[in-house]
Amino acid sequence: YDAGTGCTGLIGCERDMTLTVYRGLEGRVFTSSIYSITGFNYFSGEWAVANPKNCESGAVVQYDGRDNSNYLDLNGLGNLDLTQGGTSDSFIFAFISDIDTDLL
Repeated sequence: YDAGTGCTGLIGCERDMTLTVYRGLEGRVFTSSIYSITGFNYFSGEWAVANPKNCESGAVVQYDGRDNSNYLDLNGLGNLDLTQGGTSDSFIFAFISDIDTDLL
């Protein structure tokens, strides 16, 4: 996902997202989609990954700046301090699933 020219408010202006299918039944459909959300206070977008029952996949989202690549660019965010001057030490991600899920 690339926020386009004039990007503001999105750290790095791009996300490299990968959906890898490990096991699936013939004819099953796996999807990965980006949705814009308006009128919500916490965030303005959503990454939705759909995985059929009795199938396995892995999803990765990478914050490393605009490079259109799944290879990690260690300098892609230009040494941006994501800790707010050392006052933060973690991120919060929300995951919702309607089937058994393992988070690694």
